[in-house]
Amino acid sequence: MGEPLILEILDRRGKVTHRQKFTDFPIRIGRDYSNELILDDDAVSPRHLQIEAADNGWHVVDLGSENGSFTGNAGARFQESTIAADQRLRVGRTILQFRSIASAVAPTVLHGGFLWRLMELLGNLWIMLALLAINIGLLTWSSFLDQANLVKTSDLIVTAASVGFAALLWASAWALLARLLNHRAVLFEYISLASIMTILGVITEAIDIRLDYLWPDTLSVGAVTSLLWLVLVFGLGYLHLKLATALSRSKLCTMLGVGVAVLCLILLTTNYRDAHTFTTDVEYNANLQLLPTRLLPSQPTDHFFDDLGDVKDQAQKKAKDLN
Repeated sequence: MGEPLILEILDRRGKVTHRQKFTDFPIRIGRDYSNELILDDDAVSPRHLQIEAADNGWHVVDLGSENGSFTGNAGARFQESTIAADQRLRVGRTILQFRSIASAVAPTVLHGGFLWRLMELLGNLWIMLALLAINIGLLTWSSFLDQANLVKTSDLIVTAASVGFAALLWASAWALLARLLNHRAVLFEYISLASIMTILGVITEAIDIRLDYLWPDTLSVGAVTSLLWLVLVFGLGYLHLKLATALSRSKLCTMLGVGVAVLCLILLTTNYRDAHTFTTDVEYNANLQLLPTRLLPSQPTDHFFDDLGDVKDQAQKKAKDLN
């Protein structure tokens, strides 16, 4: 009798659909009812493979199956191989993961708690697709507004595809980190979270620009907008790390606190540099158009041209002071 073996059957997302513990060897796997582990997979042979205990894991022998056995999800085909704990092999369309009694398990999620409810909501396929569609549509429309010339349909398609690819890339990187650190399959959750992050970012930026437009160079407005961005960064950063790691709440808050402090220092330095640098460039930002036009203050054309002289004098004075 060797070390007990726990075999996990995984779905395409890497989630466990079945788990069984074996203490007696050899273990035969296939579709035949005489096997110790019966797989309901028509690509698996009646007697597909056999597992025996070994010193450094488990010795796996393919029993002449029609479709073969492969290391990993799509690795090399083998006739005999030694599989260590936490490694995988594929038979037919079925992924088997080998676990020992010393294998790490994911941390407990409190039933009914915030993280539980969040994962149930964000992991829903239709909610994920809806958030992703809103994300792509909003960023594509925002990109269209930022263009001063006519935009072709192909340009919008390329922009939409780029936004979708960026969201999937971001989500995949975090999902891989969560898989390595936390043994969780949360790709759908991170796609939803990436979409929410982008949507809230666009909304916060529109609010920031509008407040700065209505009350320029006002300290209280700068404090409010900075607080909005910090809350957004802290909240989304907390959710990202909470899903990916098993760190306690205090450690997460400490890490994010340090990160936010460094971000504030960078922003203060950048704003100070921009405020003391004279430029003749006129910044064009169309995010105000995301808001109803009637909410924006207007000025008669004749008053606008009357004020141009004062604006020019102020710009020349500021340029002389800087020189």
